[in-house]
Amino acid sequence: MKFSWPGLQKRALVIRNGGVEAYVMRRAAPVLEAAFGLNEQELFQGYCQSRKRSLFVVLADLAEEDFQLETVPYVIGPTRRQLLARKFEQLYRAMPYRASVSLGREEASAPESKRRDERVLFMALTNQQALNPWLEIMHAARNQVRGVYSLAVVTNWLGSEFGLKGRTALAVTFNRAGLRQVYLENGDARFARLASLPSANIAEAGPRIAAEIVRTQQYLASLRWLRRDGGLLQVLLVCPPGARAAWRAACVNTDRVTFEFADQAAFGAQSAAASADNLYADALWAAGALKTTPKVNFAPGWAREHFTMWRWRAALVTTGAAVCAAGIAAGAILFGQAKTIEHQADRHMAAMSRSNADYQQVAKSFPATRSTPEQLKNAVLALDPLATRPLTPESLFIAISQALLQAPGFELEKIDWSASPTPEGAAPGAVARVRAALPGGAPTAGASPAAERYEVVTLTGRLSQERSATPRRKVMAARAAVDALRRIPGVTVVPLRLPMDVSPTAAIKGGDDEKAADAEPIVVRVSRKVAA
Repeated sequence: MKFSWPGLQKRALVIRNGGVEAYVMRRAAPVLEAAFGLNEQELFQGYCQSRKRSLFVVLADLAEEDFQLETVPYVIGPTRRQLLARKFEQLYRAMPYRASVSLGREEASAPESKRRDERVLFMALTNQQALNPWLEIMHAARNQVRGVYSLAVVTNWLGSEFGLKGRTALAVTFNRAGLRQVYLENGDARFARLASLPSANIAEAGPRIAAEIVRTQQYLASLRWLRRDGGLLQVLLVCPPGARAAWRAACVNTDRVTFEFADQAAFGAQSAAASADNLYADALWAAGALKTTPKVNFAPGWAREHFTMWRWRAALVTTGAAVCAAGIAAGAILFGQAKTIEHQADRHMAAMSRSNADYQQVAKSFPATRSTPEQLKNAVLALDPLATRPLTPESLFIAISQALLQAPGFELEKIDWSASPTPEGAAPGAVARVRAALPGGAPTAGASPAAERYEVVTLTGRLSQERSATPRRKVMAARAAVDALRRIPGVTVVPLRLPMDVSPTAAIKGGDDEKAADAEPIVVRVSRKVAA
């Protein structure tokens, strides 16, 4: 995973027992910028003081490394942190440069067992005296230290560069500190070892290198990383310029070790540094640390203090800038909306001015009257109550009485009057609601005075001498009463019940008894629309 920090230039420091080398990225390649011996710490202090705007990655190329594979109960959360802290105290007490990597869970020991413990690789840089002087100078200079890493954990990037991703092999490079060997399992580091080599004639170091690799294979087999009965170890040997032929002749494949050879100069990431000193592969490791962020960080809290503070400061500045930009954007939007509303208000004011001018122009064309505009307004408003005056049944009752005088055979027993918005009249129990909706009752707010209204009168009566009359005479007398009512101007007459009507719930009966002689009453509805 690549990382990039705005405003900071990336630099890598490779610390070894004999001193420190500083690399800087230029044109996507690390360049050896400076080198300091053990007695040049004052020069290193000046170097750190002049690199305030740099992000440092510290690589420890030391022989004092330790790797312990432990099996612990599988727990999560705070319990796991406490468990790992206790393990660190047991394994590396008073060693601040330490880290751990989970290698996954083991298979259950028995089919019926549900317990699957976790395999954890504990690592530590045990020579803190080689690291503390340089890191303390950087801390005093307030440099931003991203982390402290072992060369073993940088091999994840080198594994992909070497074509070892997903493979199990031993990667071997020749560094200033010596022969660096890193054992990779599925592309991830599991063990590392540093062996010293004389650098007088590197081409003659082939037999020594082969012996060191065989020794490493035996050690891995003893740790059960390899099978003891002949576990085969694949080795990738990165050769300096001019040493490949001699190393190939010295390193011969056996039933325990097989060799692959690669030229150090073939990896362009370190070509710029190799031009100055092309024997060593330190720049290759520096490229891996600068181009990626290693997963395992050995740095204690105090070493990363200024980096953490800078990161929080950068986060606050970035957040503040984002909030400021959002505020500016919101202000611009609100300003635009205010301008739009202002333009709309101006248009409305202009329209209102034109309307007032038109009104004044029309008002000038009115004939002169003695009444003031206020009096005319009051007169207009006074017409509404007159137009919506309450209804009275008096006029309709008089017309009905005069009409029934022409039908002497009809005897009126009951008369019902109501006001309704329909000519059929209000439904039972709704007359009170209709009356409340009329202006004479309890008018509702905003009721329109132009709504249609009807007077509805229901007449209930019988025919005189009903028992002695024949059915034909009964029907003729009822029709005469209906015809008389229909002569009233503007009314609608609807017979609701007449003699000899048959309903689904009644039947015609004959006979001379009194019950059979009793006929149903005659019901007629008279409705008239009220003029607005």
